[in-house]
Amino acid sequence: NAATALGFRHLWEETLLLLHAAQNVFPKAIPPVVLNSTIASLGSASRWQHALKLLETAGSVKRAKAFDGLTSQHRPGVNAVVLACSRGSAWHIAIDLFFKTLVRGDFLRADSASFGAVMGACKTGQQWEMILNFFKTYHELDLGKPNPILERYQGWATRLHRQHAGGPVRPLALPSSP
Repeated sequence: NAATALGFRHLWEETLLLLHAAQNVFPKAIPPVVLNSTIASLGSASRWQHALKLLETAGSVKRAKAFDGLTSQHRPGVNAVVLACSRGSAWHIAIDLFFKTLVRGDFLRADSASFGAVMGACKTGQQWEMILNFFKTYHELDLGKPNPILERYQGWATRLHRQHAGGPVRPLALPSSP
């Protein structure tokens, strides 16, 4: 779609113009596919702050609090922001966003792409213990066979764990749903 194509060419400002045009057509809420594409475009252009702000409003003009309007259709957008934050060295924000939206959220649930994005953020922040915990959590949630990216993160984190800590990996304490 046009927003994604513009993002790959680093024309993120044009992507935002397209989004504003879409807001005139859809005044109540931007369709998730348009929002996700715009967010992915911003993320690929290293504009994670813009992508995060856009996600917080979920494409709607008025929300009571951040991330209120997110549904399962917004998961690709959330994953794109987590990935963009990771690439922008804002790994701590990426991990926080993962918990706020994909773990605690009422409508969103993490998938393998979500876990790949958050593990990438952990790698950026050299948080190898968290990667091992996320990998264990991934298996506990029974989300299917891990993709090669998840397995690569697990291998990296396991090597560092053996070098630095040894012993068993402590389970990740996931926040409870509100």
